[in-house]
Amino acid sequence: LLELIANAAAMTLRNAQMSESLSYEKRQVSLHRARVEHRIKFFQRYADFFERAADGMVVVDHAGRILFSNPRASDISGYSSTELDGVGVLRFLSRKEIGRAAKIVRGFRSGIYPRGVDIRFVPKSARGQSPADSKAEPRELILNVTFSPVLRAERAVLFMFRDVTLERATEVELRRTTEFLARVIARAAQGYLDR
Repeated sequence: LLELIANAAAMTLRNAQMSESLSYEKRQVSLHRARVEHRIKFFQRYADFFERAADGMVVVDHAGRILFSNPRASDISGYSSTELDGVGVLRFLSRKEIGRAAKIVRGFRSGIYPRGVDIRFVPKSARGQSPADSKAEPRELILNVTFSPVLRAERAVLFMFRDVTLERATEVELRRTTEFLARVIARAAQGYLDR
């Protein structure tokens, strides 16, 4: 009889422990669900704005993972939204930019959100591309990025960006042409004065 009572007590205790464990897991799932619902409500308010924006937009959490991307971000980067979501944003940057990007992220902790920063980005079309293929597609894009805080409780940051690769290349060529013409004019003027 005592053995039966001991076994019943042991089963009751085990069931109580399992019940407590399940209750804890249920609370954790509920908490996670509440966070997700909060994010969804936040994004739904601005969904139209994000979807129709002319600039690419991604929301990145404090760990650097992409939480959300708009269709324009996919157009610019070449990656689908499913390829972007949940991935660390540093994965897409040029190796030359990693140190600078880490400095920008450290600035977020101090409330510093830069505007109009040019960052080199590796588009999907350049992944696995040999140097001979680089004439067809650019190996890197230059994105002009503006950072802004969103979802302060989760320390998320909005990256708004546009592709300025062509503009920056045009600026370089214009500067070279201007310098060349200045040298030509200076030589011509010097030749005229030497006569």
